[in-house]
Amino acid sequence: PITPIQPKVLSSPSKSEPQTPSPTISYTQPSQTNTKAIVPLTLTPQSIHSFFSSQGIVGEEKNRELMMYGLVARANMGIESLSGSGKSALLYALLKALPPERYLTIHQATDRSLYHNPKINSSNYIVIPELQKIFSKDIEEIIKNLTEGVDSTYTRTNSKRNGVDTFKIDKKPILYSFAITNKHLKERDDEFYRRFIIFHTDI
Repeated sequence: PITPIQPKVLSSPSKSEPQTPSPTISYTQPSQTNTKAIVPLTLTPQSIHSFFSSQGIVGEEKNRELMMYGLVARANMGIESLSGSGKSALLYALLKALPPERYLTIHQATDRSLYHNPKINSSNYIVIPELQKIFSKDIEEIIKNLTEGVDSTYTRTNSKRNGVDTFKIDKKPILYSFAITNKHLKERDDEFYRRFIIFHTDI
C-alpha cells in the first residue's frame, strides 16, 4: 500500500528568533514649495507648464517649453523685452529648476570683478538679471568668449613686476534678462546675439 505524505506543518518562529522584515518601497513626495527643485527627469509639456504655473507665471506658453529644454541642453539664453514686462520674473522662475549652488547670479559687476569672483568657476551657469545695468564693451567680450565655448582670460603684471598673473573664467552657459530700448536696438551687436537663443515675453 502507498503511504500518503503528510503535509509538513511549519512552526511559527519563537520570540527569540530574529525576523527579516518584508522589503518595502518608500519615496518622498516633492514639496510644491521646494525652491531647490531639480529639473524633472521626465520632461513633458504638462510637467513643464505645471512647473511654471507653480512659480506664479501666468501666460508665456510659447516660452515655457523652449526655455526648459534649453536649460537642460545648457544653451545660452536671453530674455529681452520692455521694462516691467516680467523678464526677470520668468528668468527667476526658470532658475527654480536648478539647485542654487549650480549657478552664480551677477547683479553688479565690472569685468575685472568677474575674474576675481571666488565662485565664478565653481558654478555651472552664470545668470545676469538686468544685463543692461552692467553691460559694457569689456563685459560683452567676456560673454562672447564664454558663449563661443572658450575660456575667458585676463593677465596683468604681478606685484613684484617680474612676471604676470593670469585669471581665467571657465566656459559655461549664460542666462540673462535685458530691458530693451530704442538705443539698444540701434546699437545691438549681431555677433553677440548669434550666440544666444533670445526669448521675448508676452507683453
